[in-house]
Amino acid sequence: MYLIHGQYRWKKQRIAYRGDYCLTCEGPRLAEQIRSFDVGHLYFIPILPLGYRNHWHCSACGNDPHARTRTSKALLVVLAVVIVLFSALGWFSGPFIPVQDAATIWAIRLIPLAISAAIVVWVVKTPPILGLQELLQTVPPTPVDQCLYCQGGLDRDGFCANCKMRRIQLDQSFALMR
Repeated sequence: MYLIHGQYRWKKQRIAYRGDYCLTCEGPRLAEQIRSFDVGHLYFIPILPLGYRNHWHCSACGNDPHARTRTSKALLVVLAVVIVLFSALGWFSGPFIPVQDAATIWAIRLIPLAISAAIVVWVVKTPPILGLQELLQTVPPTPVDQCLYCQGGLDRDGFCANCKMRRIQLDQSFALMR
């Protein structure tokens, strides 16, 4: 039985922005903080009110800017080992298989080895992925005195009176998230 569940986000309102590094876009982007009333649903029927929550979204792609989008190298190495173990079935089952199935056994022996070798070569040749902290150092600062949305002036706390948005420094928002 399938359980269809999820989350609705109602009354979305953009409340803040910051310069950020989007892992999906792989570049510095403007991130927007959206405040919404979240409700959990079961079979599309709203059931559990979760309250008001704040979510960060990339202004270019709409995803969470800090969501992981790549598979880690360690997981790929584990996958290559599992594939080699699957290939071992073909190597150890040789005496028990009739001669008519020899081509299938050789395919079970060699194709997984080729796939795992390709994974290992790709892992070795791919440059190391920089951590989020190093990538955030490449983000240029946003203007301190002017709102990026309405071009209005910002007060000394980074609040725009025209569009009711707040400019947040990247390091301040990190302190709030952790």
